[in-house]
This record gives sequence, C-alpha cells and structure tokens, in this order.
Amino acid sequence: SGKTRTITARVVRLLEKGVAPNEILCLTFTRKAAREMRERIEKKMGEGAKKITISTFHALALDLLRTYPAICGRTKTFSVWDDDVQKNEIKSLIKDHPMSNTGGSEWISAKSVCTILDTLKETGEEIPSKAFYLALGKLDEYAWEIALAYEDLKRDCNALDFADLVWCLTNKLLGQDSPKRTEIQSRWSYVIVDEYQDCSVPQHQIVI
Repeated sequence: SGKTRTITARVVRLLEKGVAPNEILCLTFTRKAAREMRERIEKKMGEGAKKITISTFHALALDLLRTYPAICGRTKTFSVWDDDVQKNEIKSLIKDHPMSNTGGSEWISAKSVCTILDTLKETGEEIPSKAFYLALGKLDEYAWEIALAYEDLKRDCNALDFADLVWCLTNKLLGQDSPKRTEIQSRWSYVIVDEYQDCSVPQHQIVI
C-alpha cells in the first residue's frame, strides 16, 4: 500500500527541513521492513541518514535494556531466552514442583503457562497482579507458583525472554517512577511508526 514509501518521504522531508538525523526514530515490526526503510532513506539522503534510529520495537527495547539493565534487575550481559528455552525451563519447574508427585510431570501444561505469561506481558499487565492470578488460576490453582518461580529463575540467571523485552521497556524503563524515563524520552523529537494500527498496548505506550 506504499506505507514504507510514505514514511521514507516523511523522513526525507524532515531532513530537508534541517531536523538532525539523531532526532528521528522510525519503528516497525520486522527486521526486513526496518532494513528496507533504511535502504530507501539512505539511497535518497546518503551517509547523513545513518544516524537515524530505524528499528523494530523489540530491537529498540533490547538496545535500551542493555543500556539501562539495572532498572530490570539485570546486568548488561543478560541473555535472551528463546521460546524453546522458555518452555524447557518451565517444564523443569513443573517437574520439580511438589504437585508433580501426585499428577506426574503432565499435571500442568508448560505451553499453557508460557502462553498466559506472554499474553499478560503483551497486554502490559504487571507481574504479579490480579489479572496474573486470575489468568493462571483458570489453568490450575498452583500455576501461579510455577510462573513466579520462572520469573525468579530468569532474574537469578541474568536472563529475559522475548516477551520481556517490550514489557520491561514499557513497565520499567518508561514507567512513571523510572529515573531514566525523561532521559529516554528526550533522545528523539520525531517518532514515526510503520503499521501503527498493529501496535500492542505496550508498544503504544512506548510511542506515546
């Protein structure tokens, strides 16, 4: 539909009006789209456009969390667990839980715990919260113990999972009580979002 072309034209116009490249932040949802956007802008504006931040939401979150890791209780060398690691770690916690002695390792679904945690974070819920306990309670009365143990495990391992990235940026780094909120907000004067209608609640919070 030409949205990338429209965004490119908008950025070029800003640069032609004298806006500094490092004041512009362009956000999109895939690395392919971010790469295409950068190629188009640099083709029109040359080397000066390299200072524009063009990123996916998750890549931006990762970069900022590496810069300010202490806000999320991590160091800058934290690892990011993929879906397989997340599921395997939760499986281990389920197997080691006392309830596994009565129902075996399948008394609760690791996949279901992962899905609920990811969904809660994608909607910007606090962990834990009333919504956290209600959602996990529908799965099993002990499911919240597994979920909290998983959150503790990540902290002990200096790790985050994929769903944590945008969630931590929104709820921690850009939270109302964050000492880094103003510093981060002042980095860019212009924020341009591709496919804005597809933003989740946390992604919307990042933009505003």
